[in-house]
Amino acid sequence: MASGHGNTVPALWLLLALLLASLSAGMIGQTGQQGIDPALDGAEAATSARQVEADCEGLTFEDIFNYSYAHFDIDVYDTWDGAQFNLVAYVNGSMAGDLRADVDELFDGLPGGNNSYLSSDERDGLEAVGMDCVVQTYTRTGFRGGPAHRGGQGVDWNNATWVREGMEIAEYNMLPPDSPDGRVCRHPGMSPECWEVPVYPSTVDDCGSTSCDLIVWLNGTVDFDEASDPNDFTFAMNMTNMSNIEIDITLPLTSVGAG
Repeated sequence: MASGHGNTVPALWLLLALLLASLSAGMIGQTGQQGIDPALDGAEAATSARQVEADCEGLTFEDIFNYSYAHFDIDVYDTWDGAQFNLVAYVNGSMAGDLRADVDELFDGLPGGNNSYLSSDERDGLEAVGMDCVVQTYTRTGFRGGPAHRGGQGVDWNNATWVREGMEIAEYNMLPPDSPDGRVCRHPGMSPECWEVPVYPSTVDDCGSTSCDLIVWLNGTVDFDEASDPNDFTFAMNMTNMSNIEIDITLPLTSVGAG
């Protein structure tokens, strides 16, 4: 098992603004409910799907949001042709309020958007397009067979790509359930159970029985273009913009020494 830490410039803030702005009339309807708008015909739905690919392709985990600390757990398959990725990011202190504010701003122009309150409708709308976006992002992980290599122009790193099937994205405390400032949503077209909290609590760090900090999980699998030789390979990750992160990599057992 190997561990590593990145200490580079903090990531950009929530580039998913491009995605949500382009899909506001399709995947996030004016009713505040999630999912593809049933009014979209096949051609329009296909256009929305292509827009997800265009807006999210080339992004990384750090491009989507800034975090205080993250842990990446990578478990390479026994077949050496893919891996399980379990990622968790902790967003603490003022970063948590900033993240809620950024999500609220993404919905500017939609009912309830950019009003200094983050609603359950906004959260659900973001989750509705989350996996479609993630599968287009870079894993920045390569598993190159052959002698040890440090890369260079034209080198095929056998890059990993996300698999949508089985992917899970979850969050904890995006909307603190016991926030003393929580209220029923007030925007037109809200869903029946919509509720919201201010992006920044009226009293600093007062979110009720829980803290204001939040957690984001991403669990999924990746495929490599081809299986690597378990006896001769280079495992590489581009760590640009990865700040305060721990990475654990588990490789399959290839041999057992004689007793």
